[in-house]
Amino acid sequence: MGAHRQRCSRSGLVGTARQAHYSAAKAGLIGLTRSLAKELGPDGVLVNAVAPTTILTATMRENMTHEVQERMAKSIRSGASPRPTMWRESCCFSAQAGIRL
Repeated sequence: MGAHRQRCSRSGLVGTARQAHYSAAKAGLIGLTRSLAKELGPDGVLVNAVAPTTILTATMRENMTHEVQERMAKSIRSGASPRPTMWRESCCFSAQAGIRL
């Protein structure tokens, strides 16, 4: 028994303009995660990937216009920009609760 959480990216699912290298790398991680789930699942190892939306760090905010930040926030269901620690919190919660992501 065990669990493995892989941090992926929405870019690996839908692609991102002018970031083909990043999208390709993240798509590779998603494929790896799926393969590991098939390989390790029969032995009781839970393998999941978390693909958060863009997390606006302080550095990113400094380099983006206010309009771009607003447009990004509107594309997120909650309407709020995620904090850098949110993905970690969701992974820890789901691992403790045994939730399959």
